[in-house]
Amino acid sequence: MAKSVFEGEWLFTSPSNSSIIKRGDVLGWQKIANDFSDMLAPDLNNGTHDARWISILSWCLVVSNTIPLRQDFDRSELYKWLKPLEVFWIKATLEKIASDNKYGNYSDYQLPGRRKIKEWSGKYNDLKELLDDLDNFRYSGIYGTYRTILKNVPGFTEDCDGWTPDIVATDLANQYNIPYQKNISARGNPQPNAYWLGKTSIENSDEKSLWDLIRSQRISRLPTSKKSVSNLTKKEEQILISALFSKDGNGKRRRIVANAIEKSNAQSYADLCNDVSKKLQDIPDAYLLCPFSRLSDSAIDLLNNIWNCIKDKPRVTLSEVHITGDCRQQLKNSVDLWIEAKNDSLANNFRIIDQFVSMISDIDNMKDADLVRCIVNYHSENCRGRKWMQINNEYVEPLLFSNTTEASYYRFRLWQLSRLALQCGFIHNIPGILSQESFYMEDYDE
Repeated sequence: MAKSVFEGEWLFTSPSNSSIIKRGDVLGWQKIANDFSDMLAPDLNNGTHDARWISILSWCLVVSNTIPLRQDFDRSELYKWLKPLEVFWIKATLEKIASDNKYGNYSDYQLPGRRKIKEWSGKYNDLKELLDDLDNFRYSGIYGTYRTILKNVPGFTEDCDGWTPDIVATDLANQYNIPYQKNISARGNPQPNAYWLGKTSIENSDEKSLWDLIRSQRISRLPTSKKSVSNLTKKEEQILISALFSKDGNGKRRRIVANAIEKSNAQSYADLCNDVSKKLQDIPDAYLLCPFSRLSDSAIDLLNNIWNCIKDKPRVTLSEVHITGDCRQQLKNSVDLWIEAKNDSLANNFRIIDQFVSMISDIDNMKDADLVRCIVNYHSENCRGRKWMQINNEYVEPLLFSNTTEASYYRFRLWQLSRLALQCGFIHNIPGILSQESFYMEDYDE
């Protein structure tokens, strides 16, 4: 296969994000969770869960590749041409939701930057002014989220460069009734925002702009509400099943996991992980998925227990923090399960967990104060991001505001994978445990 001209430069096609301090990795185990996620749902990420966006972005790629590139064109500017198209689709969805309450709430949809776009839309009469202002706003576009699919799943982009449409992206783009040719009004050195707002050269389009054509799309062609199953056409379903759930490579892995999820009757996330891991017995460390899920859940439950005891006070003595019997017992059971499972493992990349397990292996004989000290110190030393609390002599001190929500559990993209499979018609139901959990939607209200 020919070497891509974009090799080593594809990151330029998406917005660059500055480092943000997060508080989600309270135990420092996120890398291990990410490794499990890559094992179960390769080529996806936590944000890739709406198949409609895959179709829309495929169309955006095809249209973006009609731009009049100069010979001295800087490839770092590629995303500037796709960004207005993203905004068109998001703004069109916001307008459609506002037109009828039957479409639900804005938060039901994956619409990055929706608050700012909605707020600024009321401020400007000219859409170009909105686009120009967004250029000065830290905007993490939807392409940056789905780039992992466009770049890694064969067939979406040529040589997997993340930008040049290949057969899958082209086939998906052809399902839209928005054929597009070059802007007939562009002259000289066109700029992205003005170019896309210019008149098209499509026959019978009444000289409409691309924005006019997008905003006239029916709701089924726009991003899907998380409360809806699917709005894909049968042809789109067939194209996406062939690409995402192929019978070889990473597609085969996604296929196996999606089928295991559908057939599971698990009542807990850890039990679901156990059902899935049984179908991956040829993969090293897959059998540790369930023990890791149980151990991390019980450890986070204990941290949340401590947090709820101290969050409304400047500081609390160790002896005042009460650990519930259920928290203690669940942690003991999960530690025992991990020790039993890990003894058979030859892997060396779980040392941070082994350190935790060794620290509380004698949990039956530990007083609440000793257990609190151990857990909080471990959190302080190993967390990635903001610390929640710290030990100061014989006190536990909260370091975040009292209205801070509880820590999130580590998850492995099972909801994201199963939702895509459900939308494509590859599976026909998702276990209730995934439907009940609220971990799957990150905040897109930037």
